[in-house]
Amino acid sequence: MRPSKEDDYICTGVSLADLAPNKNLWVTKFEAVSQGNRAHHMIISRCKVPVKTKHGATWDCAHHAMCKDSSKIMFAWAKHAQPTQLPPDVGFQLEPDDFIVLQVHYAKPLEQTDHSGISIMFVDTAPKYTAGMFLLLRSHLNIPPETLATHGDVNCAAQIK
Repeated sequence: MRPSKEDDYICTGVSLADLAPNKNLWVTKFEAVSQGNRAHHMIISRCKVPVKTKHGATWDCAHHAMCKDSSKIMFAWAKHAQPTQLPPDVGFQLEPDDFIVLQVHYAKPLEQTDHSGISIMFVDTAPKYTAGMFLLLRSHLNIPPETLATHGDVNCAAQIK
C-alpha cells in the first residue's frame, strides 16, 4: 500500500473461503506488523460483503467504506501497541462466508510502499468462549490545547419496557 494524501484510509480484504474452505475458524491472537511512524492506526473487521472482493485488491475506505453490509470490528491497533492475545479458550468466531477486512489509516503520505498489516492466529476448533467487541464512541468533544485532562461521558441509552 502507498498512501498518497494526508489522512488516507486504505483497505484490503481476504475471504475466509480462500483460507479454509467450508470451515469455521476462531481468531485467538492479533499482532501488528508495522512501524509506528508509518501507519497511524489499523482496524480488523469482518463482514459478508466488502467493497472489493478480489484477492489482493485495495481501495480507499475513508468514511467507513469497508463493507457494503454491516461490519463487526474485532481488533484495533495504534502506534507501537503490544500484541493482543485473548485469554485461554476464547476466540472470535468467523464463518466460511466471512471476509476479514484490514483498514489502515495513514496520517501522512509516504514516498515508499508500506507493508503494514496485522498477523492473525486462527484455530479450527471451537473454544469454550466466544469473544466480542463492545465499542463506545464519544464525538463532539473539544479538548483545548495544553489541557491536562478532559472528561467526556460515554454511555448507552437504556430502553425501559
